[in-house]
Amino acid sequence: MLIWRKSSACDPDGCVEVAFGGGGVRVRDSMRPTGPNVAFCPETWSHFLHNLCGRSPDRTMR
Repeated sequence: MLIWRKSSACDPDGCVEVAFGGGGVRVRDSMRPTGPNVAFCPETWSHFLHNLCGRSPDRTMR
Protein backbone atom coordinates (compact mmCIF):
# COMPACT_ATOMS: atom_id res chain seq x y z
CA MET A 1 0.00 0.00 0.00
CA LEU A 2 1.34 3.41 -0.96
CA ILE A 3 1.24 6.33 1.45
CA TRP A 4 0.54 9.51 -0.50
CA ARG A 5 1.98 12.83 0.71
CA LYS A 6 1.39 16.41 -0.30
CA SER A 7 2.84 19.72 0.76
CA SER A 8 1.27 21.55 3.68
CA ALA A 9 1.37 24.63 1.42
CA CYS A 10 -1.02 23.11 -1.14
CA ASP A 11 -3.86 25.09 -2.62
CA PRO A 12 -7.35 23.85 -1.61
CA ASP A 13 -8.17 23.48 -5.32
CA GLY A 14 -5.64 20.69 -5.77
CA CYS A 15 -2.07 19.66 -5.44
CA VAL A 16 0.40 17.06 -6.57
CA GLU A 17 0.77 14.06 -4.28
CA VAL A 18 3.85 11.85 -4.13
CA ALA A 19 4.27 8.27 -2.87
CA PHE A 20 7.47 6.27 -2.48
CA GLY A 21 7.50 2.51 -2.78
CA GLY A 22 7.76 -0.46 -5.06
CA GLY A 23 11.20 0.61 -6.21
CA GLY A 24 10.07 3.99 -7.50
CA VAL A 25 8.19 7.22 -7.03
CA ARG A 26 4.57 7.82 -8.00
CA VAL A 27 2.90 11.18 -8.64
CA ARG A 28 -0.83 11.94 -8.89
CA ASP A 29 -3.37 14.77 -8.79
CA SER A 30 -4.82 15.17 -5.29
CA MET A 31 -8.22 16.00 -6.79
CA ARG A 32 -8.30 12.57 -8.51
CA PRO A 33 -6.99 10.09 -5.93
CA THR A 34 -8.44 7.11 -7.80
CA GLY A 35 -7.27 8.45 -11.16
CA PRO A 36 -4.06 7.62 -12.97
CA ASN A 37 -0.61 8.24 -11.57
CA VAL A 38 2.82 8.54 -13.13
CA ALA A 39 5.74 6.34 -12.04
CA PHE A 40 9.39 7.41 -12.02
CA CYS A 41 12.54 5.47 -11.23
CA PRO A 42 14.46 6.93 -8.25
CA GLU A 43 17.27 8.28 -10.46
CA THR A 44 14.86 10.18 -12.72
CA TRP A 45 13.02 11.60 -9.70
CA SER A 46 16.31 12.76 -8.20
CA HIS A 47 17.26 14.54 -11.44
CA PHE A 48 13.82 16.17 -11.55
CA LEU A 49 14.16 17.51 -7.99
CA HIS A 50 17.66 18.83 -8.62
CA ASN A 51 16.46 20.68 -11.72
CA LEU A 52 13.35 21.96 -9.94
CA CYS A 53 15.46 23.39 -7.12
CA GLY A 54 17.88 25.02 -9.56
CA ARG A 55 20.80 22.74 -8.80
CA SER A 56 22.62 20.91 -11.53
CA PRO A 57 22.38 17.13 -11.26
CA ASP A 58 25.63 15.21 -11.22
CA ARG A 59 24.71 13.62 -14.57
CA THR A 60 22.75 14.75 -17.60
CA MET A 61 19.09 13.79 -17.52
CA ARG A 62 18.10 11.24 -20.17
